Amino acid sequence: MKKIYLFAFTLIGLSTFSACNNDEEKETAANAALVGTWEESATTFEYTINDQSLVDYLVDELDLSEAEAEAYANLLEDVYGELLMSDLTVTFNSNNTYSSTVDGETGTGTYALSADKKTITLDAGTQDESVMSVKSLTATQMVVAQELGFQDDLNEDGTDEDILVSVEMTLTKK
Repeated sequence: MKKIYLFAFTLIGLSTFSACNNDEEKETAANAALVGTWEESATTFEYTINDQSLVDYLVDELDLSEAEAEAYANLLEDVYGELLMSDLTVTFNSNNTYSSTVDGETGTGTYALSADKKTITLDAGTQDESVMSVKSLTATQMVVAQELGFQDDLNEDGTDEDILVSVEMTLTKK
């Protein structure tokens, strides 16, 4: 279940400290925007298989009609959305720890937001380390993104396909 938490949150973090007061002030301001409780309000998925969109792959490789491929892609996004992001809440604390709840199950860990506020690292240095890109971060809304790549033989032809899942999640501060 911790993997679900990490995937779901591979979204957030804090800044690294330095000796310079200006840098510390910038980091504190960046962290202040992140600290608090966030709820997932929207999530989108994009799938690429062997450098083709999921729909194009399904049409070209599995001989589905475009309508069938679109329906399958929509179903897949709905299923992933329900499995991975249902009732997601994450709280970022000022001491660089977080707690998260997904469908009533809780997880905890540490986070770091880069000084430029462009990446959040969860559980750095552990086997569960996860890094997400921060597309935007304001006092009330955060948009994060992550790409996950893997291989699998989807069409059972003996050759693994390269699969890339791009996830973008919008969170709203409570």
